[in-house]
Amino acid sequence: MPAMKRPAVAGAPTTKRVKHDLVDEQLKEVRSVLSKRGRGADALAADVVSMLLSMLPSAIGPALTVEESQPLRHPFQEKLLDWVAKELHVVEAWLQAEVEAQAEFVTRADAERLRQESAESEAAAELETKVLLVCEAMDKFRAAKAMAATAKTGLIASQAAEEAADVALLEADTRLTNLKDALQAKARLETPIANAEGAAEASPKSVSALATSLRGLLDDSLLDAMKVSLAKQPGTRGEFDGRVLEQAQVALDAAVTAQTDAIKALSEGKDARASAVERCKAEVVSASDAATSAEMAESNAQCAKSEAELVLKSAQSSVARFDGDLMAANGRVAAGEGKVEEFRTGPLAAFEALRHPAAPKPPNVETAVVPEKALAWRKAEEANASCELDVQADGAEGANKAM
Repeated sequence: MPAMKRPAVAGAPTTKRVKHDLVDEQLKEVRSVLSKRGRGADALAADVVSMLLSMLPSAIGPALTVEESQPLRHPFQEKLLDWVAKELHVVEAWLQAEVEAQAEFVTRADAERLRQESAESEAAAELETKVLLVCEAMDKFRAAKAMAATAKTGLIASQAAEEAADVALLEADTRLTNLKDALQAKARLETPIANAEGAAEASPKSVSALATSLRGLLDDSLLDAMKVSLAKQPGTRGEFDGRVLEQAQVALDAAVTAQTDAIKALSEGKDARASAVERCKAEVVSASDAATSAEMAESNAQCAKSEAELVLKSAQSSVARFDGDLMAANGRVAAGEGKVEEFRTGPLAAFEALRHPAAPKPPNVETAVVPEKALAWRKAEEANASCELDVQADGAEGANKAM
């Protein structure tokens, strides 16, 4: 019966193979970092990097055994490992410096953000001030426009008053002239010149013209009576006619006096009225200038308000944009810290494990557990071996008998 081969126990890889794979993985991580030292500002020479990569496995030495709990390395090996450790720490310092640089940027960025927020607050306060100035300028402009309109109204009124007074003066002067002419005409009509026959009588046309010229200056009934009286010959006028003519004379004298006083009053007030007109004109000019200045001030205030709005908008945009930059910088800090931690737990930890490996634990025979299938194979193998011994014994016995 052919001998049975011992089956491999499923799911139980050898400890030696596992350790070998782990060492290969750790070497791979360290070599990956060392290979990048050939680049950068303070890079190593390419042949130096190649030397470190090729000599690193030899410098680490063989794996530890149960009997050798500490690696036995030559000083040259330790020297090479010190060099590798130095280069790994250079890479770690690079990563840490990048983190610190980003952290410093974040610190400066925080201060800058506070400054920009302060600028935004100042811009907002400035805009509020400009808005108040715009409102104030608009109120002043409205008030100035109202004053200009009032001044123009006053000028129109003073000019109208001056024109009315001039017309009244002209009319009074005309009436006074008419009254004086009427007095002369009345005197002539009261004592008319005798005609060729020696009879003195007033012309009806002259009497009618006199009455017409005095219409509106004397009472109409008095004018009618005066016409009748003047139309009579002086010798035929009675007592009533005399009283009528006397009343007409008194009325005419009173009218002359009234018109004379009116002309005097109007003439005396002419300079005052002219001064009032000039004063109103000056007020109109002043009010118009003030309204123009107020309008310009209101326009300037509006422009200043618009500029303040642009400044505030720019400040707000700067703060918003800086928030994004600050967030990105914080992200870079976090990413850099992650890289440092990944480097320390990856290549650096792998190198430390390679340089200072843990001693393997001796196997515990007493507590070793033999799988049931392996035990069955062992029993079968022992039975097979027993059968082979029996066959060999039978063959030997047969040979002896033949001899």
